[in-house]
Order: sequence, then structure tokens, then C-alpha cells
Amino acid sequence: MNQYSNYEVDLKTHAYERYRERVGKKSFSDVLDWCKEQILGGNYGAIERGLINIDGVWFACRLEEQHLILVTCYGRTTANLPAGMKWALKHNDRINLDTISGIGVMPP
Repeated sequence: MNQYSNYEVDLKTHAYERYRERVGKKSFSDVLDWCKEQILGGNYGAIERGLINIDGVWFACRLEEQHLILVTCYGRTTANLPAGMKWALKHNDRINLDTISGIGVMPP
């Protein structure tokens, strides 16, 4: 069963701008529609530490009532971003998104 099929997906402007920087140049409505389709189709990972992986693209998100709000986009990678962020926090370090954005991603 799709846990978020009854949720409204909201894409914040900041998330859209980061998506354009880190993933690809698409219109706001195209990115929002793509996110909705992926979530409705169950093509996402469980929300962990405020992060969700939608078809290989990581977003920071929050849940409010029946809304899944995508706050920012970290980019496309197969890296385990929640584990990396946990490690960075523990070691007072940061994750360089420029170095992880291509990890495990096949070129177009």
C-alpha cells in the first residue's frame, strides 16, 4: 500500500530552484507533476531523518496533516544521504553535495 497516496504534494520554490541546479532544467509544474507521479506510483523511499528519495532524487521534506512538503532538493545520487548526514552531524562535518551528486548515477 502506498503510504502517501492520499497526501497532497507541495513543492517549495527553494526545492524547485535546487532541483534545477542539481538535477535538470524543467518547469515548476513538470517537477511537481513528476514528484506526484513518482509518489503515487510508490517510487520513493521511506522518509528518514526528514529526507525522502524520489526516484533517486533526494529531497528534504516535512509532513503536515495530509501534505508532503518538499522543502529543498539535494540532487540525484544513490548515496545513503540520511546515513551521511547522521555521520556528518556526529563528526561536526558537512556533506559536499558537489561530490555526491554523481555517485552511482549513470550519465544521460
